[in-house]
Amino acid sequence: MPAVLEIIIRVAEILTIIAGSSYILLIFFIMTPVPARFGLFTDMALECLILLGKTAGVVGLAAGLLLFFSPAAVKALGQKANICFDTEPVFNGLDTVCVDVDAIIMKYSCIFGLVGMAVSAALIIISVVNFLGTSASLGGRM
Repeated sequence: MPAVLEIIIRVAEILTIIAGSSYILLIFFIMTPVPARFGLFTDMALECLILLGKTAGVVGLAAGLLLFFSPAAVKALGQKANICFDTEPVFNGLDTVCVDVDAIIMKYSCIFGLVGMAVSAALIIISVVNFLGTSASLGGRM
């Protein structure tokens, strides 16, 4: 039974990647407004973020579809990447423990969890409101 549950979880993760990437592409290709003239550097930064979002959506969608339809190809790509790039120092650095930070997060875990959940909920609400064509700004018209 645990093997079946693991397969269901993997499929759900892959479908979430595909759905999230599709949503990002939909937002950035259809719903992204042309930025107003804020200034040269602000316009360049907004255009860069839009391009970065489009790229992330395409890469995420391709990776999700590849994972869903051909997991063996992804595993082979990962093995080739492990040969070409030494990833061990990166992962060893991520595995190190920072006692001060971990102690604070564990001591106030409910607060950190609620803040993270509130930020995530706010971002989801803003994206849904923007997707529906209404203004998410405080002074905007509905």
